[in-house]
Amino acid sequence: MIPRGVRGAARAAAAAAVAACLAAGAGPALAQGCAMCGTAVGEAADPLARSISASVLFMVSMPFVLFVSVAGWLVARHRSARKEESSR
Repeated sequence: MIPRGVRGAARAAAAAAVAACLAAGAGPALAQGCAMCGTAVGEAADPLARSISASVLFMVSMPFVLFVSVAGWLVARHRSARKEESSR
């Protein structure tokens, strides 16, 4: 019988291999997500291409900024509660 930890690691490795194969084959299809972006942007040096890239980076970064802000607030609140508790 295979131990539980080894069985789980084998399943995770198999799932990662399947996901990697699917992602490798789906790259060109996923790159065509927005037809207008592909046709509007001619070359990488184009100012429109740079502005589209900047706007995409801005939109992608916002969930991370929100998460870090909320996590930082929770950590600060937790630390202040522990500090008040230890001072009593």
